[in-house]
Amino acid sequence: VEAPSRQAFVNELVPKEDLINAIALNSTMFQSGAALGPAIAGIVYAVFGPAWCFTINAISFLPVIYNLSRMHFEKKETQRTAVKRSTVKELAGGFRYLRGQRLIMLVMVIIAMTSMFGLGMMTLIPDWAVDILHGDASTNGILQASRGLGAVVCSLIIASQSRKIKKGLFVFSGLLTLSLFMILFSFNSTYIISCLLLFGVGVGMIAINNLSNSLTQSTVAEEFRGRIMAVYSFSFFALMPVGALWAGMLAEHLGSPAAVLINGTILFSFAVFVWFKFPRLRSIG
Repeated sequence: VEAPSRQAFVNELVPKEDLINAIALNSTMFQSGAALGPAIAGIVYAVFGPAWCFTINAISFLPVIYNLSRMHFEKKETQRTAVKRSTVKELAGGFRYLRGQRLIMLVMVIIAMTSMFGLGMMTLIPDWAVDILHGDASTNGILQASRGLGAVVCSLIIASQSRKIKKGLFVFSGLLTLSLFMILFSFNSTYIISCLLLFGVGVGMIAINNLSNSLTQSTVAEEFRGRIMAVYSFSFFALMPVGALWAGMLAEHLGSPAAVLINGTILFSFAVFVWFKFPRLRSIG
């Protein structure tokens, strides 16, 4: 419920020319939490136990809810016109529009593949911390924080260079980076190298997510923004647990390194397919 709404009203907060910068800055804040949160949670878990991790997390939502309640939007000159149509017809219209937008459809497929085979592997990090690196909850926290730190650095680069970046090329580069670092990660069994490789994984993930979001937001027609961003949110959030289930199944039968290698290989093959099948993506600025 929350994700499509949040994605759809970003353009009401900032001018269109600042959209990439705004999305990148938002990701910087989000990924800063992803970098610091697991590290702090690992310490809290080790010292006080899991209950306090959930308690602190719940309390952290209060300032977010307060700030959302304080947001007021200026009325635009062009007001939305109410159209009396059934929900089914509205959804059908959204899918018809999406089928006719080849670029947006490609972005949705990239996000879906990344979420399924890239983000899904993150469910294996706790197992990696214990079984491969022989660590504990704190080790898991540091590994997760390394990925978050990579995402923060990439977000800051995108935010500072937003007007110069070729969005399409950056999305492809992120896809290639993510898949290659996953493949390298699957062969690694040392703590420091794991952190460095997960840093690269974080860079690749945020390059894909940030610029895919920007491409979609800047391309979609206003009338269909809510519905298309709902599909975007579904591709990102709904396929992540499916990917986690897939990764867990592979790890159970073949081991975590093999599961990461298979997912990384699938993503790399997909990146090669995108390179040859959709060369126009690389030229989109």
